[in-house]
Amino acid sequence: MGTVLVFVEHQTEPGKTGIRAASLPALTAARQLAEKSGSNVTGVLVGQGLGAAAQELARYVEKVITYDQAELAHPLAESYAPVLVSAVQASGAQALLATATSTAKDVLPRVAALLGAGMVSDVITIEGPKTFRRPAYAGNALEDVEVTSPLWWRACGRRASSLPGRRRLAAPSKAEPLVRSTPKEPRSWRCMRPRARAPISPRQRSWSPEAAACAPAKTSKASRSSPIC
Repeated sequence: MGTVLVFVEHQTEPGKTGIRAASLPALTAARQLAEKSGSNVTGVLVGQGLGAAAQELARYVEKVITYDQAELAHPLAESYAPVLVSAVQASGAQALLATATSTAKDVLPRVAALLGAGMVSDVITIEGPKTFRRPAYAGNALEDVEVTSPLWWRACGRRASSLPGRRRLAAPSKAEPLVRSTPKEPRSWRCMRPRARAPISPRQRSWSPEAAACAPAKTSKASRSSPIC
């Protein structure tokens, strides 16, 4: 397996520098995955003014890739996704990890779509090079997911301590990577007509059957001249 790439977010608040603490779980997961797959860890920073963040990130990874441009100052998925795709292709990475923050949840699905890659979200445990454990059924069960696509990425999210304190059941070791639900039949809507229909006057016979069926029992002269159903 190639390089494990980690999308690391940096501080954007005024007066703050360095990487965000929310990205530390993704770095830990990347180190565990690298040990199981025999590869190294590469961190990628996207934004503007990344000097301090790059120096701090170098303490946790073997290599740092930075995309420091004024156009990337704001974390927009439309601009970040192509940059991360370039980072994956340039580094030859076989996995892209990120903490499940609001930014990563917006960016990484677009990256997966551009790469044609598989996706695993809310990972809490790394079981193998391509096998991960994640909560299911609102945290009441745990399932193991195996990614079988040639080029894949995963989003690492909640820790095990953040799961609800309820009974958890271990899913089979080889669960399907994607669970597809059967779509429901579309609901059919029909005009609800009153049971007791008003008598149709000679003047009302020129209306359509639907208008006659929906006509009220007693109407004023103005309403009879312009019926509304």
